Amino acid sequence: MTAASKGLGKATARQFAREGAKVAICARSEFIDKTAAEIASETGTEVLSLRADVTSQADIERVAIKFVSTVFYHAGQLCYTKTLIDAFTLCKLTKFVLLSWLMPLQP
Repeated sequence: MTAASKGLGKATARQFAREGAKVAICARSEFIDKTAAEIASETGTEVLSLRADVTSQADIERVAIKFVSTVFYHAGQLCYTKTLIDAFTLCKLTKFVLLSWLMPLQP
């Protein structure tokens, strides 16, 4: 969720968390970590916070990589414990998602 340190972004992130979603939030504000702690405390769910300016190409790429790596870390845990997906398949899936999401961001 972008612009999540206050207002609609924060409210939306909070609502997703209340419904049991693990939430990733970002904003330019230095208060984004405090916002994440508040949402986590109120809802009891995991909240990943990143300080970023979505008008910056470098920040967008950094946030996307962090988010995707976090998602695949958790997915990998699930896959290894539930379906026994192999590391090669997980790497191919990660590469596909990174190329699909990040390539369109290139100027």
